[in-house]
Amino acid sequence: MWVLLQYGHNSPRLLASLETMLLDLEPMHPEFRCWVSAVSQPSAVPTRLLQISSRLQVDSPKVS
Repeated sequence: MWVLLQYGHNSPRLLASLETMLLDLEPMHPEFRCWVSAVSQPSAVPTRLLQISSRLQVDSPKVS
């Protein structure tokens, strides 16, 4: 199962709840994936959630 949560930075309470749920789900199904899109700001995503995650950062190309 794959889940995508877009604009996660707009819902900090949801991300805090997600962190708790993911920690309680261990051991997790090997095919479970949860993608969260958020802005790249230090306070956008809880630190513990970042620590237990694989992270991918994509920036838009800069036009000069």
